[in-house]
Amino acid sequence: TALQTDSVGKNKQIFESPINYDAKDSIIVTFEEGQQVVQLYKGATIKYGTIELTADFISVNLATKEIFAKGLPDSSGTIVGLPHFKEESEEFDCSSLRYNFVTSKGFVENVITEQEGGKVHGGKAKMVTKDIFCMVDGKYSTCDAEHPHFYLHINKGKMINKKALIAGLSYIVVEDFPLYFPFLPYGYIPTNKTTYSSGVIIPSYGELTDRGFYLKDGGFYWAASDYFDIKLTGDIYSKGSW
Repeated sequence: TALQTDSVGKNKQIFESPINYDAKDSIIVTFEEGQQVVQLYKGATIKYGTIELTADFISVNLATKEIFAKGLPDSSGTIVGLPHFKEESEEFDCSSLRYNFVTSKGFVENVITEQEGGKVHGGKAKMVTKDIFCMVDGKYSTCDAEHPHFYLHINKGKMINKKALIAGLSYIVVEDFPLYFPFLPYGYIPTNKTTYSSGVIIPSYGELTDRGFYLKDGGFYWAASDYFDIKLTGDIYSKGSW
């Protein structure tokens, strides 16, 4: 007689590493109607391999290997406990996050991440990998305020973590007032100061009594070779001088 093979295969491993999770308020687990969902409320934390996520609400779908995180309103209606995502050297805050453990891809809203020399704000962003974001309605600024007083507005762009910000059509905004001229049809902003590369120089912002508000020392740096480079900068003032 022919040998019969075992019809029961080995169970597939759903996750490569164990998922550790905790919450200060409550944990709700749902396995009804084919669902495999764990919901965490208030001070929720998830650790998976090198990934660490905190938020006031986190939902883990074990079937689709996805997580969703957002903040929750407090007693005054203010949204608190916004998601904070960390994976190795990548770290950012956002208003909501959807992430897939298997593909390492996700969608983020209102992301804020620090790069050397400034902060990058993205209205909506797609995580292509843990180090690359494609974003729309972005901002780059050296201002530390949650809503920066001045920034480079980027219609569409790509951020490569700890390396560079590649921008499409961009223009300067000062105190929410857009300066459409001069605009940049394309820009490369190096965010790693140890890298010798060409790029846009973001101006500083301030005010003088006799000249008004100003953008100072903005321009472009061209790293032509290891022995030759050029930096072109300029100043512009709201009362007319430049």
